[in-house]
Amino acid sequence: MKPLAPGAPANVIAYNTSSTSIRVTWREVPGVDQNGVILGYNVFYKPVNNGDEKNQTTDNRTLVANLTGLEEFVQYSISVSAFNSEEGSRSDAVLVFTAEDGKCFSINVFIIFGE
Repeated sequence: MKPLAPGAPANVIAYNTSSTSIRVTWREVPGVDQNGVILGYNVFYKPVNNGDEKNQTTDNRTLVANLTGLEEFVQYSISVSAFNSEEGSRSDAVLVFTAEDGKCFSINVFIIFGE
């Protein structure tokens, strides 16, 4: 019998930390939705207007990712999934801009909650 994939991580939040970096945090998959031992998390990100999707993987104890080497003042779409022996569902996407060098403005945080 094939194991079930985990549900999506909860409360994904992303905010820029510079003109080329974004910090992403999340909470673990609720216990009832884990469907086994969570081995790690994948953070998927891509520029909203164009570009290839990339991902960064963390272990099961790390609930934060620092995305670096990004484009300046570009809006990114970011989602997170957990995995056991199967890839789990992705969280709802959050949208965040990297900062613009030489400009002072507030951090943009967009949180989209699923139903």
